[in-house]
Amino acid sequence: MIWNKNMWLYLVVFVLTIFGLVLHLGFLSYPNETVFDEVHFGKFASAYFTGAYYFDIHPPLGKLLIALGAWLGGYGGYVREYGAFLFTNIGDPYGSVPYGWFRLLPAIAGSFIPLAVYGFMRSLRLGHHASLFAMFCLVFENALLAHTRLMLLDSFLLLFGFLGLAAFFTSRNRGYSWLMLMTAGALFSLSFSTKWTGISFLGLAGLVMIYDLIRCNRERLGSRVSIILKGIGCMGLISFLIYGGIFYVHFTLLPHTGPGDAYMSQDFRNHKLSLTGKLFELNQKMAFYNATLKATHSYGSPAWSWPILSRPIFYWHQQISSGIAGRIYLMGNPVLWWMSCIGIIAFIVFIRQLGYIDGIAKAVLLVGYGANFFPFFSVSRVLFLYHYFAAFIISVVMLGVVMEHGFSRFSPKRTWIAWFLCAMLIVVLFCFFAPLTFGIPMSDAWYRVHTWMPSWI
Repeated sequence: MIWNKNMWLYLVVFVLTIFGLVLHLGFLSYPNETVFDEVHFGKFASAYFTGAYYFDIHPPLGKLLIALGAWLGGYGGYVREYGAFLFTNIGDPYGSVPYGWFRLLPAIAGSFIPLAVYGFMRSLRLGHHASLFAMFCLVFENALLAHTRLMLLDSFLLLFGFLGLAAFFTSRNRGYSWLMLMTAGALFSLSFSTKWTGISFLGLAGLVMIYDLIRCNRERLGSRVSIILKGIGCMGLISFLIYGGIFYVHFTLLPHTGPGDAYMSQDFRNHKLSLTGKLFELNQKMAFYNATLKATHSYGSPAWSWPILSRPIFYWHQQISSGIAGRIYLMGNPVLWWMSCIGIIAFIVFIRQLGYIDGIAKAVLLVGYGANFFPFFSVSRVLFLYHYFAAFIISVVMLGVVMEHGFSRFSPKRTWIAWFLCAMLIVVLFCFFAPLTFGIPMSDAWYRVHTWMPSWI
């Protein structure tokens, strides 16, 4: 069998995906203690096994999926025998809790984010080299890996969001095919059913459809106008139905009194409201507490600081012996984060020279980055580096596009050398910071070698 270019391409994509799975699942059981916000989301997922009502400012899908993994791992039997694990403090030992199963589905979702981004780029008809490079970068990105291998929510938010964009632009490339458009609507709904910030993905698709609607109306393409209008209605309806259905499951699994009752009205607590009434009240409360949170955190950071990686987050610490400790930091791959900043600037400066890229693709990347970044400047609650993940991923996409354009001026040999050197630099920095990604014990002296800025401590 003779291998053509596409077969080699698919092989590389497959190998990178497997590598991502190994990195996410290979150390799933370490550490055997609660890490950072596992104390919150583990507790919420555990509530589905006791039925005790809880309140959270985020929609329930992410916690339901974490609970599904725990159920597959036999946590229901653990609860019947020992009672629910309390998830009280960071660093609490899990003991015989099947905690790896709590982390399983977030880790699997996290491992497929690079593939989803590759699909998104190809649906925008961006180049093979740019798409592969962006996928490669995200596989070897320390902050994404550290965060998405734990029982946290953002792996679902990002996976469903970028898969939704890939499905949407595939539908658009096919004249708004109904099957892919419905798939996109479902995926967008799953994204913002995890965190409301996922609405940015649906909003981006909506803006493109409005642009197409105006263009087709101007060109008097009546049949296309009708298709797009029906598509907007269909995608919106599917998104709403799935969002409501997820809350129905949430309410059904939490029939008993719990700590969340204190946030709800008497009628809500006494089950006197309809599903629509419960859905409306809970979302109203979520919006209110989202807007009025006043808590501070020593590792919180303002939005302007995220692109330059000035404030990582200390997730977990375990003292092994004198001068030796395991530490997990939400620390990005510095060379990739700083290169992506340059990539954004270069993309804007040279946007007119990127002639092989469709104008809509350029607008999607710029608007997508802005929609996932600039709204945080108006948020008064405490913010963290992981809020930048969606915008960061789009900045990596722009970096890949700019590099492909720049390297196209080289000879084929020099082009491959340039790609190889960039890839090796990213891998070397990934390996250097990997102990802080996985919590591998290191000496205090070696830890200090990794703190390149005073704000990284």
